[in-house]
Amino acid sequence: MNNKGQSLVLFVLLLPLFLMIIAVVFEMGRMLLIKNEYKDAVADAINYGLKHLDDADVLSKTQRLLDANIKGKSKVQIENQTVSVHISDEIEGVFSFFAKGLYQIELTYRGYNDNGKIKITEE
Repeated sequence: MNNKGQSLVLFVLLLPLFLMIIAVVFEMGRMLLIKNEYKDAVADAINYGLKHLDDADVLSKTQRLLDANIKGKSKVQIENQTVSVHISDEIEGVFSFFAKGLYQIELTYRGYNDNGKIKITEE
């Protein structure tokens, strides 16, 4: 009995499913990479802001540092020895030619000094 035809049909039917799973894995990996890049930029900005709280223009310098490292909308607030950062961004997906592929990223972090150590929390 010859099973070559059955194997070919099964391969042709399962190939789109397999390719879609691979595309989803790549897309989720890409989103995690972008989110980690934003986290690193926020950590740098909060560290700078907390180390230079005595400067007169620390808010504008911290905002410029954050704007230089990310492409989304960002807002820095400094009050009561606490630096807060909010990032909002829309990222187009790699496979957006199939459908409207925009992803919303909303991140809010707060940094403060705790006995000489800088603590950063996600909200």
